[in-house]
Amino acid sequence: MRKFLSSTAGASFHEETPNLTLAVRKTGIEIIYKVQPSMYVIVNLFHAAEGKAILFINWGNYFDRMQNPQTQVPQIKRTCPTLYQCMSNTDDEGIKWIIWNDERKGRVRGFGYEIAIAKDIPLLHALTPSLYDAMQILINKNFKIYNELFTTPPFPAWKTGLNDLWE
Repeated sequence: MRKFLSSTAGASFHEETPNLTLAVRKTGIEIIYKVQPSMYVIVNLFHAAEGKAILFINWGNYFDRMQNPQTQVPQIKRTCPTLYQCMSNTDDEGIKWIIWNDERKGRVRGFGYEIAIAKDIPLLHALTPSLYDAMQILINKNFKIYNELFTTPPFPAWKTGLNDLWE
């Protein structure tokens, strides 16, 4: 599972969708969105419970810098309200803080959006216009969080650590 931002696409783009492509992986689908040349957002799509799938943006080990939640969470709430809402699962658009156990990379953290899909269908059949709309909401929210952490980081190391989000 690749991280939020990448300088390489990892798949070819079709002329009909020059800013969007897919990479089918063993455990899910990577939806790769080209923001600009050499800047791609990676959204992972996985099966969840029966009849549900999760769009997930991997922030890797970025949030391992939270060692003292009693002190750090109030500071996050003041300086990065969007991040706080997503981490506390109170976001108006339904974006949630998710901890995922990746077979190869261990525990990763990020933000996800749960969507309903028809039961017992392959993930490729779940790629509908409503899924792409949900993906856009998730991407926009992650960029908003990234911008909050860049402009008003709760702690200095949180700003410099944003480089860790790149593959």
